[in-house]
Amino acid sequence: MSKEFTGELSLNRAEESFRAGVCFCSFEASDNWLEKASYLHPQEHEYFGTLKFEKRRKDYLLGRYCAKRAIQVLGQDARPERIFIDHGVFNQPVVVNRGNIQVSIAHSDGFGASIAFPESCPMGIDIERVDISKNEVLESQMTQEETKLIDLFPFSYQAALTSLWTFKESLSKALRTGLTTPFHSFEVSRVEVEGRCATGYFRNFSQYKVISFDLNNLICSITYPKDFKLYMGVNSLEDFSVSLRNLNQEA
Repeated sequence: MSKEFTGELSLNRAEESFRAGVCFCSFEASDNWLEKASYLHPQEHEYFGTLKFEKRRKDYLLGRYCAKRAIQVLGQDARPERIFIDHGVFNQPVVVNRGNIQVSIAHSDGFGASIAFPESCPMGIDIERVDISKNEVLESQMTQEETKLIDLFPFSYQAALTSLWTFKESLSKALRTGLTTPFHSFEVSRVEVEGRCATGYFRNFSQYKVISFDLNNLICSITYPKDFKLYMGVNSLEDFSVSLRNLNQEA
């Protein structure tokens, strides 16, 4: 059986509010994960059939599954095979037939995540497994100012490095540029900590902020407009992160 968490986020400021759907899922080794292909739109299924390598096929299916479950949280069409998520010119996911709903998708080491949101409130999500062997690469992407922020994170050194990476990756997804923009352009200028969550602010994109969770050595970051407060249903973001840590522990 796959392990899954779905829920609704709310973003609020003054008298304005938006809803977003989230889904986190892992396919266990014992899963017949190909059964999830029933979630694919006919055009997605055609593309899926062109993928030759199992990891690429599994990641694609995991991402589309999470995205459609996140869209369903917003009360969209209950039949996922009717939802078509195409590729944009920067390889970003583009929801073709759900009005103004768009998605951000991430996956790492068999764990997938997606967030569905209205186009008028752009968001981005990224996840990355903590891996000490990646330290040198992650350090090479840090600016001199960012090295001073590492000790502020409520995570281990390796997890803090990974969090900084996912800060930038999730921002690139909110901007819908992906890795076509140099990471140093996404420099983090400030980090704040509340409980076991870290919030980051960007030097060149001051209209956004990002929140990061450590989910049992899997880092998740969500970027959203800075002026909004983010809530997970009636629960605090700390409760949200605990639920996800438990999901990753079970997976």
